[in-house]
Amino acid sequence: MAYHCPNCENDALDAVFAMELPANSTDDETTLQTIHCANCGLSGIAVYRENRWGALDSDSWDYRGYQLSDESWQSLLEKIAQCPAPENRRCKCAVHSDLGGRESWINPAQNGLDVKREFAMRRSG
Repeated sequence: MAYHCPNCENDALDAVFAMELPANSTDDETTLQTIHCANCGLSGIAVYRENRWGALDSDSWDYRGYQLSDESWQSLLEKIAQCPAPENRRCKCAVHSDLGGRESWINPAQNGLDVKREFAMRRSG
């Protein structure tokens, strides 16, 4: 599924790789995706966060994109490629322990990534 690229304004932004992370103190579910625009070359990550705390009908979610420096993006790609089971949030590998052991992915810059800008992830069409 393609998303709207905030850089070139085309619907050419795609998720390249996804990793499910374990629950943390702020979210029940976190999905970390690497993203890349086939049109303009923007690269970064998208973070989907969901929590179900509170009343039964009080689920909340957030899906944000973050353009990263080329160095941060490449470093993260190399790191997550080492995980044997990226779809398993209960995986005990070193990558899951590191990335999933973070307090939260609300602000990826706090996780050591060089974030150039933040944007809403919007589906194409």
